[in-house]
Amino acid sequence: ANAAAFGTTNERVNRRTLDILGEEMVRANGDRLTAAQAAVNRIRTEFGVTDMAIYKRARDDWRGGWDRKAQTDAEELGALVAAAVGVRAPAIQRADDTNLYMEVMPGATAASRGIRQAPQSIVDSPQGMRMGLLDVLINNTDRHSGNWMLNLDNEASAIDHGLAFKNDDVERSSARNSPFVGLFVDTWTGEYLDTNPLTRLDVEQIRGDLEKIRPRFEQLGRGDWFGQVELRLERLAARATGYRPLLEDAPTMFARRAA
Repeated sequence: ANAAAFGTTNERVNRRTLDILGEEMVRANGDRLTAAQAAVNRIRTEFGVTDMAIYKRARDDWRGGWDRKAQTDAEELGALVAAAVGVRAPAIQRADDTNLYMEVMPGATAASRGIRQAPQSIVDSPQGMRMGLLDVLINNTDRHSGNWMLNLDNEASAIDHGLAFKNDDVERSSARNSPFVGLFVDTWTGEYLDTNPLTRLDVEQIRGDLEKIRPRFEQLGRGDWFGQVELRLERLAARATGYRPLLEDAPTMFARRAA
């Protein structure tokens, strides 16, 4: 997707944003999302502007026929599933079928920090495990080091879900493209492991929160995607052997809204 810093109504801010974005593109070695994130943070500091986001436009026929609307649907619905499983991910504001605005997340992508392989300490952290759960549930085929971030406290967040929910070779897709899924599926065969860190409490909480977002899947004509998420959750539930709730310290989007 194409990413750019977005500065609403102030033309001076918009012009300055483009200048800063160019500077940050050089610093980020062409990593557009990292550059956009950094540009937004600089503009916020320089002008005190708060109404900024990252603009994304889906690409045509991306990676073998994943059309623009499918990418935008996946981005929005992936963010909702992330919230349901306690993963830090940007909130999405849909502009239309193929364009959206994405919340600015603190930090920088792992790739821009020179991290090519996720450190085991991050993978084994509660947030890392929840990211692995997310990637299995949505069959995320694109969790490379440019699609997850670290803030200054080394806390991870998940970005860019435009290639999620693809049906082909379901389990192997996420297993071979996400460094976080190894506690849930075999990263070579894609088979579900006999045990995983989910608890029965986690499963019940996730089931309930997924039900809250089912209407949006159906509204977008993606009821089949929701069915896939449910099926994968039930496969994981049958193998859940955890003893400490994985979502214990991670209120979902729904809990945060109520707080």
